Amino acid sequence: MTSTKASRSEIETRLSELAPWHFKIELLPGVWTQNYNRNDYSDPDQRSVGIIDPAEMSGLMDVVLPGGMKDKAFLDVGCNGGGYCFLAHEKGAKECRGFDIRQHWIDQCEFIMSVKYPECRSVHFHVADAKTFAHKSAYDVTLFKGVLYHLPDPMSTLNRLCALTVRAIIVDTVCRSDIPEDTLVPWWESKTHVMSGIDGLAWFPGGPKVVQAILAWSGFPHMRTVSWRKGTPDQRHRGRMRVVAFRHERDLEAYDASGKSR
Repeated sequence: MTSTKASRSEIETRLSELAPWHFKIELLPGVWTQNYNRNDYSDPDQRSVGIIDPAEMSGLMDVVLPGGMKDKAFLDVGCNGGGYCFLAHEKGAKECRGFDIRQHWIDQCEFIMSVKYPECRSVHFHVADAKTFAHKSAYDVTLFKGVLYHLPDPMSTLNRLCALTVRAIIVDTVCRSDIPEDTLVPWWESKTHVMSGIDGLAWFPGGPKVVQAILAWSGFPHMRTVSWRKGTPDQRHRGRMRVVAFRHERDLEAYDASGKSR
């Protein structure tokens, strides 16, 4: 459902005010969030924000657990503009919660919800730090995408989030192809760029093997690699991997039986 309370011009003005946008979302027919990004930001912390369509997660959401997201509780760690929470909501999740360290992204989440999902009461957003996040609820599926390589202690943070997760966790992270697959290496990043962490110190994994070790230690021993693109020298050896891990073997078996596509 789309709200009619704000005019098109008011929505477009607010889209410009809330830019830059990372998620590609259509708020009104022909009105897409990413179209309000600029190429001439004076603040370097607002430059070089890539665009991603949250629908890229659709296929995995459909097979990660039997029945897909229907009637599941979903947690998105580092939710950015909320695209994956809204996708899970559209797929029938009973509860969706997203949090991010930056108010910038949470403001976007709340604006999108006010325009596109004004009657929704099952999707919640707030500012929080993944290193300290705690919640009384437990979640069937946790998405940990684009966060691991922004953390000073990814092992403890991932372990904390696994404790909040009942059945499946999806880990998607940048990785390095010039180090052994079972290692982590440190790097220093901006504390202020909208797409960075806030701590400066962060870690790259070498590949799925090191993430699998952390997940097994955290109670999720059953893992599959969904995708793994190794970085080339001209990409500074930075690739990308996505894995899904399960607390119970029966959920892994169901995932395997689904064809493991997406």
